[in-house]
Amino acid sequence: MMTPLLVQIRSEWQRSSLLRWSALAVALIVFFYLWLLGGDLNRDLEAKVADLKGQQTTLVALQNEVFWPDRAQLARSFRVQLESRLWQAETKGLAQANLQSWLERLLRRMQVTRMKLQIETLQRVDGLDDVWQVDALVEGSLGPARMIDLLKEIESHPLLIVIPSFDYERRKFTLQLSTYVQVTGEKL
Repeated sequence: MMTPLLVQIRSEWQRSSLLRWSALAVALIVFFYLWLLGGDLNRDLEAKVADLKGQQTTLVALQNEVFWPDRAQLARSFRVQLESRLWQAETKGLAQANLQSWLERLLRRMQVTRMKLQIETLQRVDGLDDVWQVDALVEGSLGPARMIDLLKEIESHPLLIVIPSFDYERRKFTLQLSTYVQVTGEKL
């Protein structure tokens, strides 16, 4: 036995061709959407399979390569060279103080006027537990020839110093420096 609501829906369905065509259109739209969704899913899976095959090919090629011990030795020698250029300090505070002291001496020797020096907080270098990055911001006034001398002095320093940003205009300069310090005395 049908409920009155189902009887009413059935009679509307039989009477109205517009309702039947609309239902057919909705069914076709849903089918088309599901077909497109299946195609997208298939393309995604094919891309993942191709990526995994590429990774497998690379890993098999690396596994068969005989140069890894030589490359490992070369990487160790590069690391030793890099570590020899790191600043050394017993504590993080001394690392900041060493950079500040060196910069103040250098800036005085270069006769920088209107000098402003700011040492930033240390940041740990990713992947190296005992190496920290110390940043400094230097502002001042200096003639062009002396400015070139200052940059040459920084560049020729035997320890690692990076200049991420530099601005010079009308004898005024802003210089950001980064050094890398191996802190040897603190428990990290």
